[in-house]
Formats: sequence, C-alpha cells, structure tokens
Amino acid sequence: MSFKVRIKKHNDLDVIELDGDVSGRDVGKIHEKLESIWNPAATRLGVDLSNVVFIDSHGLGMLIYIWKTLEGRGCELVFIAPGPFVKEMLASTNLQNLIRIVDSADRV
Repeated sequence: MSFKVRIKKHNDLDVIELDGDVSGRDVGKIHEKLESIWNPAATRLGVDLSNVVFIDSHGLGMLIYIWKTLEGRGCELVFIAPGPFVKEMLASTNLQNLIRIVDSADRV
C-alpha cells in the first residue's frame, strides 16, 4: 500500500494525517510535514492514524521522535483513532501510557 502524509486543520488543531503503511522510507516525509507546520505557539499537535494499516519499528521510532521533540517544545502530541494493528503496537511498546490517544479529533 502506498503511503501519503497530509496536513489538515481541525478547529484550531494542526493534524498530520498518515495514510497507508508507515515504514522507514516514509520517515523523511513525516519529518518534513512536521517542520512545515510547526507553530511555536502551539500547545498540541494531532497525528491521525485512522488510515494506517501497518507501521514498522522505523515508523514507531519517528512517532517517538515527534513526541520527544514536541515535549521539549512544551507541546503535547495526541494520536487520533489508531486502528487495531497500530493500537497493538502502541500497547506492546507501552506508548499508550505515555502519549494520549483519542478516538476522534473532536476529543483532543
């Protein structure tokens, strides 16, 4: 499955929307999008995972990098609507206890 990354706004929230399988070759695209929308005044950033079917260790590493980067900038990262496989990966790596997960952008 091909990978796409888009930026969308939900009310006042910037959201990075990931679509497809997230693997090591996609890390650069995600990083570019993050840097293109970074607003120093932002207090939250959403990552919409609802269309991600598979994520490998490199993709998870990129999400952790985003989380740590934002945390250092005083900004919260919120995962939005991860599917079953992604939820399992977040649970098995304990990220579900470190990063807030919501089922809809309305709940951020």
